[in-house]
Amino acid sequence: MGHNLKPGSIFALVAAVLLLAAAAAQQQSQAPDPLLAPPPPPKVLPGMVDPDRGKQPSKEPVLPGAPAPAQKLPGEEGPIIRTTLQVVLVPTTVTDKKGHSINGLRVNDFQLYDNEKLQVIDRDIAFLPMSIVVCIQRSANVEAVLPKIRRIGTTLHDTLIGEGGEAAVVSFDHRIVDAAVAQLEAFRRGAGRDVGLHLDTNFNYKIDGYIKLARALEPLDLVWLEIDLYDPAGLALIRRSACTPISSCESLYGRRQFRPYFEQQSVDYAIIDVAWNGILEAMKIAAMADAYEVNIAPHNFNGHLGSLISAHMCAVVPNFKVMEIDIDDVLWKDDIVTQPPVIEHGDLVLPKAPGWGADINEEFVRAHPPKR
Repeated sequence: MGHNLKPGSIFALVAAVLLLAAAAAQQQSQAPDPLLAPPPPPKVLPGMVDPDRGKQPSKEPVLPGAPAPAQKLPGEEGPIIRTTLQVVLVPTTVTDKKGHSINGLRVNDFQLYDNEKLQVIDRDIAFLPMSIVVCIQRSANVEAVLPKIRRIGTTLHDTLIGEGGEAAVVSFDHRIVDAAVAQLEAFRRGAGRDVGLHLDTNFNYKIDGYIKLARALEPLDLVWLEIDLYDPAGLALIRRSACTPISSCESLYGRRQFRPYFEQQSVDYAIIDVAWNGILEAMKIAAMADAYEVNIAPHNFNGHLGSLISAHMCAVVPNFKVMEIDIDDVLWKDDIVTQPPVIEHGDLVLPKAPGWGADINEEFVRAHPPKR
């Protein structure tokens, strides 16, 4: 069955459809976008606390036994952090009416309250040894009373240190450094600039003392300041703190003991005891020093045979600086060997004979047997 529509009816139908579309669009534009709209206010659940006023629920529930969330008080900008403490330290000093400290008190003599509730006081006692050093700078004013001052150590031990502790009174002054500088200045004036000056201090200082001495010796242009120190880092600090060249290592044995001194650039010159390390190990140490661009010098306070052994090592290594040798000795020192070393113009002439260039004079040794 068909329907016949007149033109007026078609116009009315189109207008109705347009009005319905406009109304739907307006309704859709007024509806909030679920992606842009703010989340709905949280529901109040049991156990939730508002972080701002304490009346509205927070976003996370409070677990049983957990500390309360931070809250703001009137007039405060930041939150208050609340937590639970298991141990509280309460420093206490008890004095009498005259302000003198009262000793010998026990835990039972005190009561501690928190919010009007009596608390349990625990006592934690540890006995640790104590070390005290009293340093006094010496001068003409205190020289006469130094013996009395040294007795302070005994007093400190009895009254303050206790069992296991230690006390010491140390006096120091600048006179030792001044005397060393004055003596080397005299050598420099007498010998001139062409003679190299060396100062050996052994183990007689600590790091601060070595630094002070090295700085005081800078104007004298020493060949080196010899220092014995078993701390490579400490020796490196001394070397960086002054311009005076530093030599060391004569008390070391083997490449592994020398290595940290090279790695930390602790020395300008490495002193090797050839007789102690042996000729082969000494040459290996010299080769290691050469890899670190460090010159070596033999530690040689021995007799003529030790000097000849050290001289042979010096002749074959590329980083030889200078060799130590003792000149002032007993008159019969030359008689111990078949050929004593020859020194010309300050240089030891390497012998051409086989081996070390000399042998022990056995006839002389038998004529002078040891007394013990």
